[in-house]
Amino acid sequence: MPFTSNRRYLAANVEVTAGVANAPISADFDTRARNIEYTPEFEFDDESSRFATGGWGEDTALSGVRKGTVSFDIKICDSGDVVTAPNWWKYAEACRMEVKAYTTTGIALQDAANASLKTLTFDIYEHESHESSPDFVVSRLVGCQGNMVIHADAIGGAYMASFTFTGKYVSISDASTALTLTSPDTTLGYVMRSTACTFFTETAKISQFSLDLGNTVEPLIDQSDVTGYSHFHVVDRQPRLSINPLMEKVSVRDTYAQVTTPTISSVSLVNSLNQIFSITIPQAQLMNPSVSDREGLVGWDYTVRCLRNGGSDSDIPNEATMELLIGSRT
Repeated sequence: MPFTSNRRYLAANVEVTAGVANAPISADFDTRARNIEYTPEFEFDDESSRFATGGWGEDTALSGVRKGTVSFDIKICDSGDVVTAPNWWKYAEACRMEVKAYTTTGIALQDAANASLKTLTFDIYEHESHESSPDFVVSRLVGCQGNMVIHADAIGGAYMASFTFTGKYVSISDASTALTLTSPDTTLGYVMRSTACTFFTETAKISQFSLDLGNTVEPLIDQSDVTGYSHFHVVDRQPRLSINPLMEKVSVRDTYAQVTTPTISSVSLVNSLNQIFSITIPQAQLMNPSVSDREGLVGWDYTVRCLRNGGSDSDIPNEATMELLIGSRT
């Protein structure tokens, strides 16, 4: 029987050794992933697959390295308290984010460059349709790291974390047993309401935002591995924030001056529904503003560079650029 795409699910386990599979079990099927898509990538020596015969017929191409990507969305939520990391944070940590605990008041993700290397093994399950005892096809990606984009696309819309991971594509196999969804994050996610936005010390009215870590993920090549790779890892980062505040009088917010005389200041978003969830960028620079139309009103589309903290916020490492915080620091 065929397989139903909207019954696809995934589980991920943190690897003990980067690039060595740590098979997910039901206990690792513990997040509410949405919109799962994955793509195997196989390379062939297609350019050199023809030898001189006097004709145009091609010879057999050799199979080269193999990898795969998987992408999905998570509704941002907490674990139900401010001291325990939600399950979905394992994905953020595999994007080179570091967890920081504020004793009993809050828990945070920070993009420290020296965050520990954590890679994931993903099993992606395809579910057979129209069967009382279905079978499954399981694709496995190993040694995965990736990128995360935090965003809310509309007023009243959910705060989302969108992930894209790259890893070694090591197998596709049949399975007769499904994983059991085990203790997933169940608290309600945050929505784009009751959210205060402060941009360069001024209050801004926005209808959407996107914070892209801007990770560059590359392979660590290992010719002794059957895939050609040891694992994948983040080698660079260029974080960018996009927001769309309404235009204000120049006396309130002088966008022209902030661009022509580079101004460095902070940006924050604080959502007060459920547990308090906040995003802090202590050092930000406005880049390439453009004029836009929003609900019949004149607005700006801002792109903001997230700069090195450099000691401006004592709770964030100097080399980090942001903090995502559940709860409060004190």
